[in-house]
Amino acid sequence: MPDEVHLKNIRQLTFGGENAECYFSPDGKKFSFQSTSGDLKCDQIFSMDPDGGNKKLVSTGTGRTTCAYYLNDNKTVVFASTHEANAECPHKPDFSKGYVWALYDSMIFIPRMRTARILRR
Repeated sequence: MPDEVHLKNIRQLTFGGENAECYFSPDGKKFSFQSTSGDLKCDQIFSMDPDGGNKKLVSTGTGRTTCAYYLNDNKTVVFASTHEANAECPHKPDFSKGYVWALYDSMIFIPRMRTARILRR
């Protein structure tokens, strides 16, 4: 749009599926995002370079995930997932009153040095 003064050099990086919640690593060299694309039935977490290259699955590919953030080491991605409670996709929320995001009791996940741990309340 000719009147837009805040954004320039916009480029589409993802194609197909549903893609959401993009967060840059602290050094700005990559970002995390959640996506349901290809054969995936639930949102999963991916990382990608800002030029659209080097797309990698970060989460397990099972369960539903959300809210992925890079820690200050620029390597560790923290995200929520239901995969340890159930590898299947949990039910979707009721969208009849607009956009909502379901919260699941089993959805706290923190990777720790190539291992994972579920925190339960």
